[in-house]
Amino acid sequence: MGNSLARYQALFETEEEPRHRMAKELVRSHAELQAFAYTAAHDLREPLRTISSFTQLLARRAALDEADREIARYIVEGVQNLSTLVDQLLSSAVHGFNGSFHAVDLGGVAAQAIKNLQEAIVSSRATITLGPLPAVEGSDCDLLRLFQNLISNAIKHRSKAAVEITITAECAGPEWVIRVQDNGVGIAKDQQRRIFGLFSRCPGECASGTGMGLAFCKRIVEGLGGVIWVESEPGVGSTFCFTLAVWPQDGRRSKGDAPRLL
Repeated sequence: MGNSLARYQALFETEEEPRHRMAKELVRSHAELQAFAYTAAHDLREPLRTISSFTQLLARRAALDEADREIARYIVEGVQNLSTLVDQLLSSAVHGFNGSFHAVDLGGVAAQAIKNLQEAIVSSRATITLGPLPAVEGSDCDLLRLFQNLISNAIKHRSKAAVEITITAECAGPEWVIRVQDNGVGIAKDQQRRIFGLFSRCPGECASGTGMGLAFCKRIVEGLGGVIWVESEPGVGSTFCFTLAVWPQDGRRSKGDAPRLL
């Protein structure tokens, strides 16, 4: 009996050792990633302050007409938005998802994402149709990054046709299904799961990018308790779909009340 117990314990320790090593490696990798994100976000702050300060100084000292002053205001506003995003990314790198979600006006977030991408939208002559979107449970910063990534992705992977992007929402019980549809080059079926992997890009892809955008989208959606997937056909376009929890989740809405689009 004693020998059997000793052999079982030895076998158990042998099987557990690789698991412990893997867990320690994951902890180490996560710590390194956090340190990298913290350093990158921290180092971005000073250049952003410089851009904003010198743009405002130029606007005060140079003889600019109203159109040029408007451009300067856009620069300063864009830097301020980016500074806020950097601060939120820095907080996310240090604290991660803490579950302190709140009601987010998805329509407002999507509109801000479109505003932030205005230069790319104008230069590509893209048309974006923004349907009524709901309030959801989530984080403003994460949802803004999500929409910016998906819209930017649709612009990058456009076909020869004029870019058309449509954003809609549909209620499905306790969740909303949000769809970002484009008329781009499309994605082959055997690549549709792979593209959400980190640094993953479709074979033969020539558009600029790091292959990280959709991986970040997946992390954001799953961090908010949802799922993300793509429905696509080569030469026809893609529809990126993701689910988000209906707000509120605390029972204040009557049973007969359907969640409303804003």
